[in-house]
Amino acid sequence: MPAIDAASGARAPPGPRPAYPIAADWTPNEIDRAYAETAGLSSEAIGAETEKFRDHYLGRGEPRADWSAQWRTWIRLSIEKGRRDEGTTTQRGDSEAERLADAFEDLAKNGRGSAG
Repeated sequence: MPAIDAASGARAPPGPRPAYPIAADWTPNEIDRAYAETAGLSSEAIGAETEKFRDHYLGRGEPRADWSAQWRTWIRLSIEKGRRDEGTTTQRGDSEAERLADAFEDLAKNGRGSAG
């Protein structure tokens, strides 16, 4: 129960929530996965982001009070980075250079590209 200020009778704001290190077997719960899916990530991308997220925080040993909130931040930053690097990789993981090389190879073989 929060402390009550004797002078005003108001409840004092609660203190900081306890922080915990990430579990070695952490995975996003249903709500966390749904957040990532709604943000546009495929199931494969969510799996990859889960591994990167977990390994990052296991390696750093940084505790957090709310791992779901940290996950949402991670997903937003990942998407923002993807937008900054737009054209660098696709959801399938192919680089733009690889996709162009494939299109040129198709063009050379078939007289037409596969893109479009």
